[in-house]
Amino acid sequence: MDNLFEIKFSYDFNIDIYKNSKYTKYFNQYNKETKKIIKEIENNYKNNYFLVPSKIYETAWGWEKVFLPFTSMLFKILNTNKANTSLQIHPLKSEKYISLNNNTIIFDGIRKYKMEKNSTILIPKNTLHQQKKGSLVLEEQDNVIFDNKETIRIYDDLNRKINSKKEYYKYLLPQYKGKIQISNKYENIYKEQYDRFVFIINGYLIINKDGEKIKLDKDNELYFIGKKVTIEKIMGDVYVTRCKYYKL
Repeated sequence: MDNLFEIKFSYDFNIDIYKNSKYTKYFNQYNKETKKIIKEIENNYKNNYFLVPSKIYETAWGWEKVFLPFTSMLFKILNTNKANTSLQIHPLKSEKYISLNNNTIIFDGIRKYKMEKNSTILIPKNTLHQQKKGSLVLEEQDNVIFDNKETIRIYDDLNRKINSKKEYYKYLLPQYKGKIQISNKYENIYKEQYDRFVFIINGYLIINKDGEKIKLDKDNELYFIGKKVTIEKIMGDVYVTRCKYYKL
């Protein structure tokens, strides 16, 4: 019998799971896309920093820019310029939203939260939530690589198919409503002993790679910065967090 508990977490770079057919055949859509470019990711890692490849998907409510995942986290830009998202829950993943404008509104089944630019909302798994039209966020979520049905829809303004009451009634109990946590601004984590992701909302940062100072200044892009690279200066609104990988 296969060892069902062989997948672990590590702060050291590891993409072996993307090369192992035992697992890749069960990947969800986003991680199948990563599998196609995993050699590119591996080669880019040797440079100690790079722009994370991305794809843009049109949706019923607007569009999302997905930064192809290769760690235990998945990042997206979500723009609801057409309509509200569905009222939904994610049974297996938690999310963090950083608002990229002053018009973002999040509904948790009880109340609406108007977010200022750079403010943060945490959405634990199983928590009811909906993004209202006009919202623009950076979303950081758990990358649940085998989850091919990550969203349970409870209500949808666009008349898209919703899940059955049998599937979602359990999430309407009081402990799963009103659990969103809002804070004024994100907290940066950028010590050099970790690989990091950097998202520039506006501004720039200066890194030091082997004595060479390099300016990174592409707005609304996700950078990878390896543990050997020093972040010397951050100017403007820049989000930094450390990477965690799946390890076999």
